[in-house]
Amino acid sequence: MNKQLKSKWVKALRSGKYRQGFGTLKKRHDINHRTVYCCLGVLRELMPAPYQKLESKNGGTLSKGQLTVADISYKVQNRLVNMNDGFHNSFTEIADYIEQKL
Repeated sequence: MNKQLKSKWVKALRSGKYRQGFGTLKKRHDINHRTVYCCLGVLRELMPAPYQKLESKNGGTLSKGQLTVADISYKVQNRLVNMNDGFHNSFTEIADYIEQKL
């Protein structure tokens, strides 16, 4: 994984700045007007500007270009989606995984 982006991502996940959401990279709630992010949505927010706008065919995952910039595989992406959306691991737990395994 891209080491600079990894460091920023882990720090952002632990910062408390981003509220965790599920099933999409980023979503603004209609009721409370707060924006929530999947762990991959946080990563996308940290990418260089041209890559922040790219959308994959599946709204809950990163595009091929974004994966290339982050230097992570589809397998890693799927693991992170499962952690965030399937198991509802906290951002802190996901940050620990990223720090130790990527």
